[in-house]
Amino acid sequence: MAAKKKSKKKKENNLFALIKATTVTVVAIGLAFVIVLKLFLMTQPPIRNLQNYKPNQVTKIYSDDGELIKTFTAYRFEQVHIKDVPEDLINALISTEDKNFYKHQGYDLFGILRSVFANIQAGRTVQGASTITQQLSRILFLSNERSFNRKIKEIIIAARIEKSLTKDQILEMYLNNVYLGSGAYGAAGAAAIYFNKPMKNLTLAECALIAGLPQAPSVYSPYNSEELALKRRSMVLKRMYKMKYITKDQYKAADKEPLKLNRSVGAATLNRAPYFVDYVLKELEDLGFDELDISQGGYKITTTLNYKAQQAAENAVARDLPAWGLSRDKNQAAVFSFSPINGKILVYIGGKSYYKSQYDRVTQAVRPPGSSFKPFVYATAVYKGWSPNDPIEDTPFSIGTWKPRNYGNKYRGTLPLYKALALSSNV
Repeated sequence: MAAKKKSKKKKENNLFALIKATTVTVVAIGLAFVIVLKLFLMTQPPIRNLQNYKPNQVTKIYSDDGELIKTFTAYRFEQVHIKDVPEDLINALISTEDKNFYKHQGYDLFGILRSVFANIQAGRTVQGASTITQQLSRILFLSNERSFNRKIKEIIIAARIEKSLTKDQILEMYLNNVYLGSGAYGAAGAAAIYFNKPMKNLTLAECALIAGLPQAPSVYSPYNSEELALKRRSMVLKRMYKMKYITKDQYKAADKEPLKLNRSVGAATLNRAPYFVDYVLKELEDLGFDELDISQGGYKITTTLNYKAQQAAENAVARDLPAWGLSRDKNQAAVFSFSPINGKILVYIGGKSYYKSQYDRVTQAVRPPGSSFKPFVYATAVYKGWSPNDPIEDTPFSIGTWKPRNYGNKYRGTLPLYKALALSSNV
């Protein structure tokens, strides 16, 4: 019995020793990797003329009359100097995205290891570890591919950026180029698009909302979900309070501030005629272009849309629906105009507000065919020998139990064929 206990204890000790040795080895390898990588990064040269770098302007979509209706780009919406950026926006961004921004050398290796362990433990991505400088390196030089290879490249480029620019220059370049959702590139663009005001006039709450966008611009865009945008804003304000950038009273007041969004965002977003743009993108995908090709291929795409007519139609929808008492979200309109000569689409409106609903009522909605059958009936008559001037009776009649009727039960007697079509006579 004693021998068995001794044997069991020996096995436990051996297991403990194995776990301990494995842990020490893993930690040692990890530390060695960190040291080697750090030494390697210290030897990286700066990037020449980075302060003058302008990211490539990529694919643009134009209307037939030369109007730019959509851009896929990573260029600055408006060049701003760091001294013109509100202090609240800088503090909100640093407290949310990179609290050690002014202390690190462009990367935080221990932060990366910490996030790796947290993500492994959770079985999914729950922590990110990209510094502002790493994010800038990805914006300027890399793709959004999630891979170990890209992460290493990101760190190397971040180290070189830190040797090329001052911290304020890095922050300035980041604020001019970061994508902030809904077509907003750069903080000045976000201020104009979301709040219709210059960046210098942003409130603390508005600064916090913008600073919360880089992590997931589409998710936290207030045009996509006001609820998620406000939750994210609250989180940013809480971080600012914990890091002593704002007082408790400032935190509470900003957290309660109502969201006053700019509701006229069409022109600023460089996504005019958005339902039509979605249609164009689907057509491009059918032709074999993938999302990366379209957004970063540097193409100039000219469409058939007539933008002046498009604007007139959009203005009519915006003006006339409320005038007719149709101002609720469920009251919608769709406009589709094309040339019967060559099939070119001239006007395309899939709904009254793309930002509230991306459901395209031109191509996705199912509606009764109604009078769309009539051209086939009249075309058949012409094919059978009828002429446009032949008389036809617009009077009540029945075939068995079926009794077609005109709208409003109005009948006009004998009419020439062309006039019956023009008046859309049912009988």
